[in-house]
Amino acid sequence: MKDFRYTRQERHMFLWLRLLLAAFLLIGLLFAFVPVSLFQYLNDIGRAFFNFSSPPVRYPPMEFWWILSLGYKGVLAFACFQAQRNWFRNHHFVPLVILGKAISAMGLTLLSFSDKPQFYFLTGAVSDGLIVLLTWYFYGKALNSRPELSSSLA
Repeated sequence: MKDFRYTRQERHMFLWLRLLLAAFLLIGLLFAFVPVSLFQYLNDIGRAFFNFSSPPVRYPPMEFWWILSLGYKGVLAFACFQAQRNWFRNHHFVPLVILGKAISAMGLTLLSFSDKPQFYFLTGAVSDGLIVLLTWYFYGKALNSRPELSSSLA
């Protein structure tokens, strides 16, 4: 990718998408191979730093939902990869990332107020909310830096 034809805002968007791509892949791998340990670790952080009491994590009885979650992480990683690979052709993948993370942030927020709250629900809600806000910010800046891209969405 030649950077000289991209605006500064677009290069910031590419960097953000690459960070998200790496994060989605890493979390997906942890989620696939050590799910209980990952969630127990997050609950331990909540207990140690925030005095947040969570019930013990047990292996989930519905592995079906875990597989769907892994598929979702794969789709998010693919969308980030495609958008940063060819911005002019694939910038429309970014709203999919924003929408997916907004829905998961809302769902995790609701789970945070359930009768058996887990610290990892709250951690996920906050991190997904930040991903939504930052991705939306960088996407808006990148689109506004090129009038031909922002006018194509109007």
